[in-house]
Amino acid sequence: MSRTPQIESLEAWARMLKPSMVVGVRAGAAERHLEGSVWLLLVTSEAFAVPENLVHATAEYEAGYLVVRGRWFALEQRSPRGYKLLTEEVLVVVNTMIRVPWVLFNGSAAGKEPRESRSGLYILGEEWYNRLLESV
Repeated sequence: MSRTPQIESLEAWARMLKPSMVVGVRAGAAERHLEGSVWLLLVTSEAFAVPENLVHATAEYEAGYLVVRGRWFALEQRSPRGYKLLTEEVLVVVNTMIRVPWVLFNGSAAGKEPRESRSGLYILGEEWYNRLLESV
């Protein structure tokens, strides 16, 4: 697997975000005990600036923040790392994302919806998980 460089500019990263991308998101310190320091998100919209201060699902967003809509993956098993895709759509601040494009589950390809395994889980290979951890 070739090494993908991190995207440096926040604006350039935001322009790259497209529906069906899977990205890593840095977990807040108070939430790391749940799944670790990296959470996975299926992007469901292009990035956009919040037009005015707003509260959405108990989170506060300041006007001008770049955000995307997305759905979290929930860790179901640790070895290999297997995830379920949650149904609730959330807003996520672009700046909290790890700027490595197209996180790929086993059997998935860049530019396409991620693929579930036969078990119904999305399996993330150890190489991908380690790459995300190195980038946190």
